[in-house]
Amino acid sequence: MSRKLTIRRVGNHLPTIILVGFLFFSITLGWLSVVGLPDSLLRKIEAAAAEQGLHLKVGELHLEPTKGLAVQANDISLYVDAAEQQPLLKADSVTASLHIGSLFSGDVKLKTLRIDKAAADIPVTDTPGKHLELSNFSLSAEIDRRNNLHLTSAALNLQGIALRLSGSVELSRLLTKSPATAEPAPPAEPVNISDQLAQYATYTDKVYHTIEEQHWCPHETPLLRAELKLDETPYVTLTGEVPRYDFDIFHIRDARLNICYKDN
Repeated sequence: MSRKLTIRRVGNHLPTIILVGFLFFSITLGWLSVVGLPDSLLRKIEAAAAEQGLHLKVGELHLEPTKGLAVQANDISLYVDAAEQQPLLKADSVTASLHIGSLFSGDVKLKTLRIDKAAADIPVTDTPGKHLELSNFSLSAEIDRRNNLHLTSAALNLQGIALRLSGSVELSRLLTKSPATAEPAPPAEPVNISDQLAQYATYTDKVYHTIEEQHWCPHETPLLRAELKLDETPYVTLTGEVPRYDFDIFHIRDARLNICYKDN
């Protein structure tokens, strides 16, 4: 008799329990969406990133339930090392959403990625104190289940030159070995940003000096568009309009640019 009475009492209160649970979940979700994660948890995230060689500062981290299973980080700065005062890269916000289905298999995969108002100052190694400036960088991309990133829209200013980007990147090919030669991956080593910058220093210096030698006025800078595809046979196509470009022995005026690079 007592068991039946207990079951009946629980049954009578079940709608109330469900309602209270739903309200608690909604309040928690709303709090994380508006207020964001507490500072103590942000510092733990930054410490975990630092162990992987990524020295980050994150101002805020919010859930974005209106965009699916998404997280938005605001006021992000990336430093070359912990002692640096000037960030290498900073962004107003970065928003990423996940494929919900991938969570059930334990394989977390990005679904969308959005970067708003990012900027970077890449040091020029052969001219101390000078930087290659990337500003107003915005990106919107979708990542499919095969880990291919497709640029929906992307634009930036490179040392004052407007550049529009389109195309796709096969992330799996860049990050892993092909299935035919795949071997057990060794433990991931921390990222060394200084080494990464040094690897591309020759190209960075050349781009910086090539642009600086032109002494372009605002109405003379090129407007460029780059389409890229980085997969088994990567290629990059660069097109645009060049109002003025001066070489040592001749000059170009009002030219159209069309350059294609393909790695065979």
